[in-house]
Amino acid sequence: MLFYLVIFVGITAISSAAILIKLCSAPAIVIAFYRLAIAAVLMWLITLAKGHSQPEQLKGKLGYLALSGLLLCVHFAAWILSFELTSVLASVTLVSTSPLFVLIGSILFFKKKPEKTIFPPIALATLGAIVISSQENSGNTSLLGNSLALIGAIAMAGYLLIGQKLRSNINIVYYVSIIYTFGALFTLPMILLSGHSLFAYSHNDYFLMLMIALAPQMIGHTAINWALRHISAITVAIIALGEPIVTPVLALFILKENITAIQLTGGTLILTGVIIAAKLEQVYLSKPEEQL
Repeated sequence: MLFYLVIFVGITAISSAAILIKLCSAPAIVIAFYRLAIAAVLMWLITLAKGHSQPEQLKGKLGYLALSGLLLCVHFAAWILSFELTSVLASVTLVSTSPLFVLIGSILFFKKKPEKTIFPPIALATLGAIVISSQENSGNTSLLGNSLALIGAIAMAGYLLIGQKLRSNINIVYYVSIIYTFGALFTLPMILLSGHSLFAYSHNDYFLMLMIALAPQMIGHTAINWALRHISAITVAIIALGEPIVTPVLALFILKENITAIQLTGGTLILTGVIIAAKLEQVYLSKPEEQL
C-alpha cells in the first residue's frame, strides 16, 4: 500500500512541473539550476538532521553519481528549453519515451537479448513521436523543441539506469542529496556560458522556481528514485507515463492550450507502445538485482 501511495503522490507532483515551468519567465537553464540547487540544499538539511550520511557506501561510486547528476542536468536543461519551442503536450509526451531508451540501454549495457515481440511496440511508440512532430507546423522552432524533448528522454533513461545500479545500498535521502548537488553544479557553467543572470527575475519567477523545486523535484523525483530499489528502471519509467496523461489536462484548464486530434493520436500511439513494452518486461529484463 505504501509503495502505491508514494508512486501516486510522486507522479502527481511531477505532473505539475510542465505547468509551473510554462508560467515561469526565467530562462530554461536558470529554472533547471534553481530546481536542483534548492532541492539539493533542502535534502542535505534533511540528511544531516536525520543522520542519513553513508560515506562508506560511496566507495567507487562517485563517478557514477557525477554522471547521474550530469544526465539529470541535461534532462532538465533540454526538456525545460523545449517548452519555449513546442507545445506542452508535445514536450511532455516526447520526453516520456524514456522507457524505450531504458530498454535500449538495458540491452546495450546489461547485455539482455530482447525477444522479437518487443520491436513492434518500439516501432509503434516511434511512430507516435513522428506523428506529434509532424503536427508542429511552425518550422524549425518546433522541430528543435521536439528534438530537445527527445534528448531529455534519453538523458532520463541513463539517469534511471544508473539509479537502478546504485540505489540498492544507498539511503534514498543521501542518494538524491548527492545527485541533485551534482546536477546543480553541472548546470552552473551552462548559465555562465549562456550569459544569463541568476538574480534578475521577478518575485513571481522565484516563487515558481521554489515550487518547482519542492513539488516536482523533492517529492516527485525523490519518489521515482525511491522506487528504483523495489522495481526495475523500465517499470519506473513506465509508471512515470502518468505525467503526459495528467499534464495536458492541467495545460488545457490552466494555460488554455488546446489538445489537437493529431497530438492525441501521436500521444496514444506512444503510450500504447510503451505499455505493451512494459507488459513484455519479464521477457527481456530480469529483476534489478540480477542485472547488477
